[in-house]
This record gives sequence, structure tokens and C-alpha cells, in this order.
Amino acid sequence: TDRYKDSARDIAEQLLKGMTNEMSKLARKYPALPELPREFYGTYEPVFDFDFLKEMKAKRAYSYHGLFTHNETFWKFETATNPVPQLQQIIEQLKAAKWLVETSSLTNTFDYYLRLHRGDAGLEIFRPERERMDLASLEKKENTLDFIVHYERPFSDAEREAALEKLFAANAPLETLLPFQNSFFPKQRDRYYALLEKTPATSPRSYLLLAEHYQQRHDTNAALKMLLRAKALRASLDSSDLDSQIDTLAKKISPKEKLKLEVTPELYREFGFLEITNAPQTFEMERAFGQPVLLFLNGKRGLETFCLTISPPRKGIYPWCMIETQGYGRSSMQSEFTLPAKKDWQQSFSFNDQTLIFTATLLPDGKRFKYRIETK
Repeated sequence: TDRYKDSARDIAEQLLKGMTNEMSKLARKYPALPELPREFYGTYEPVFDFDFLKEMKAKRAYSYHGLFTHNETFWKFETATNPVPQLQQIIEQLKAAKWLVETSSLTNTFDYYLRLHRGDAGLEIFRPERERMDLASLEKKENTLDFIVHYERPFSDAEREAALEKLFAANAPLETLLPFQNSFFPKQRDRYYALLEKTPATSPRSYLLLAEHYQQRHDTNAALKMLLRAKALRASLDSSDLDSQIDTLAKKISPKEKLKLEVTPELYREFGFLEITNAPQTFEMERAFGQPVLLFLNGKRGLETFCLTISPPRKGIYPWCMIETQGYGRSSMQSEFTLPAKKDWQQSFSFNDQTLIFTATLLPDGKRFKYRIETK
């Protein structure tokens, strides 16, 4: 009816608006992955509809391939309110096709769940989340239950190990390796820790990872040193979960007495933070997309840091984030810009008595900015 159509349209518009805002926030907070070797992306291996899907008149939702994945496909079907006989029949069909059952839950209405595998491929059958808004439910048939089928053909261990090896062979920077730290194989993880120990990092998460590594080896002094570095570089991220992870690890290192993680001006200088003085100054430097510009001030309010990061462009639009920290306080501003013909972007920031004027000029390689920072 028209009433349902109007309601559905309004719900859809509100959902789209909320999702768009949330995606914009996440895009600024979590920059896109760097360019990776083609071996990281699986060739598409098509999967045909299983016999039971044809019997259930299931609809294929979508199918794709991507990072460490040859195929990921979803279908949707409906059953009667007692689906157990049909689910048992599905299990028998798949077992006959040499699929092995990992998990089978057929007793709870909302927790019906099947998990099977055959070689590297996996198959799940489950009910959608109860709280999820489904516009199709406005005209849903009564006395039926919805089910989702999820097929996945990920990389084999050998394929994943070979792809990750490409990063080490290319001497990829630590920030490129960091997102894959949970995918490394034992020898690769050892090499990654060795790189962390001898290579200065710009990500606080790299030092947090190294601190956890030392803590697990009961090397308390080394763990504390790396944790201090993580706290110093936390100025480059607008992330409350990082603070809680630092606090949690500090308690593990010293469970009986609270650690005093005091970051000093010397540590900021060691990391290349530009030091702001009372006199007007001008700094110039070059930075790649996603690489922060870091400054600090040791003033009347104690140590204060400023961090500007311009992320890689998306369709000609450059997201940026400015973070100011003082003690345990933090404020952040996010926005985006497009470059005019002259390839310059300028923005002024004011914090109490301090004004910072940033001018960013895109360099000819199209991958870096030259920054000019003036303090007033």
C-alpha cells in the first residue's frame, strides 16, 4: 500500500543518512589500505547454487572476490516455522557431497545454525539478526522463517603466506605491515618483531604490539619503554580504545602498583615532533598521504600536542583530521577538501593562545604533500 511505501521510503532515507555519516567518520578514522601486491587479491572462483538452494528457491544476494578471498557468496531462503526437518535434509545432502559438519544447532528458534567445511571452503546457514531492520519484512509472509547461506573460499595457508612474503621482499614500511600482524605465520611474525625493534615507527599501535610482545616474554623494562612510545604517539590517533589498551597493558606489566607513564619533551623530540616556542616560527616538510604532521608545545598548561593527518584521496576528495591533546584531554576536528588548480590547501587552527596555519601543496608525484606550518 501507499502507506507502507511511504514508511519504507522514510526508513530507507534515515538509514542511508545514518550510514553515510558513520562511513564518513570511519573513513577519516581508519585510512584506506595502502596499495598492495596483486597476489593479495584472489582470482574469482565461481560457485554454483547447491541442490538444496534450488529446492528452497533461494535467491542469490551477491558474490565477490577480494582481499585473501577467492569467493564469498550469500543467498537467502525461507522455510516453514519448523525448519528442523529441512535443515537435517540439507546436512545429509552436504555430507554426501563430502562436506564435514563443524557446528550444528537445531534446537533454538533464534539460534538455528550450521557450519560446515570442505577443504579450504566454508559454508554457514543461519537466521538473520532479530534486531536488524529489513524493509522486506513489511510485506513478509506469515508463518515463515528467513535464513542466510554464506559460502566462503578464502586463500589457502600457502597462498596467504606467499602473498605476505611479497611485503617483506619489497621492504614494505611498518605501517603497511601492521594491518596484517594477525595474519603472519610464525617465522614472519618473528621478522616483523625484529623490524619493529630496529625501525622507528610512526604508529602507536606498532609500539603497543611490541610492548605486548616483550610483556609476554617477561622483559618488563623493554615492555615499559615501548609502552611509553605508544603513549607518546597516541597523539596521532583519535582513538579512545588505544588509551584503554595502553592502560590494560600497564596493569599487566605492574599489577600491584600503578605505572606512571610520563611522556617527556625529549621523547617527543626523538620522534620528530616539531617543537613550538613562544616566538613565531615557520616549518617546512614533506609527508606522504596518511603520514601525520606532529608538533608539541611545552607551555603554561604543560605538554600539548597537535597532529594533522591528510588521508589518501577518494574521488578527488582529501579527508583530514586535526587532533589536539593536553594531558588526558583530547579534541579533534575532521573535514575534507578538494584541491584548486594551484594545488594548494590552507587551513588555520586556533587553540587558546596558539594559532597554527597549515599550507599543503601537492607534489608532482601525486602521492605526497609539501607542508608549510606557521605559528603565531
